[in-house]
Amino acid sequence: MVLPDSMSQPGGGAWIDIKGKSTNKFVKEQADWVKAEIEKHLEKKPESRPSIYVISPFKNVMIQLKATLKQSGFASSNIGTVHTFQGKEADIVYLVLGASSEEIGAARWTVTQPNLMNVAATRAKKEFYIIGDKELYRSIIGVLH
Repeated sequence: MVLPDSMSQPGGGAWIDIKGKSTNKFVKEQADWVKAEIEKHLEKKPESRPSIYVISPFKNVMIQLKATLKQSGFASSNIGTVHTFQGKEADIVYLVLGASSEEIGAARWTVTQPNLMNVAATRAKKEFYIIGDKELYRSIIGVLH
């Protein structure tokens, strides 16, 4: 896993390259990374915490993220599918793509939905992070072009 320098700089964004085996599109390693990031924010005083959404294109990933982040005390109302947050904004948005090479059809569907990606990206006021298998999604985009 390679973490970008922008993680420590507000106003940033990055693709967080996390691979793993998916089960019904959920990749535990991706959820664990998001959980660690959320816990860092929850350690801050309430008045200095940014607003955060954790979103995914897939309902099952959203359900599993809620279960994972519940342990941290993160509000489940801030976790949902991309469509859940249409018209809403947060300081930081984590887009958890899920899927792995075993579920390439689901990954392919994600990248062929430009409106879905647009809605996801425009929810973020300050920072936007994509969490997923970069090589997998890059290979799909390469095939599509």
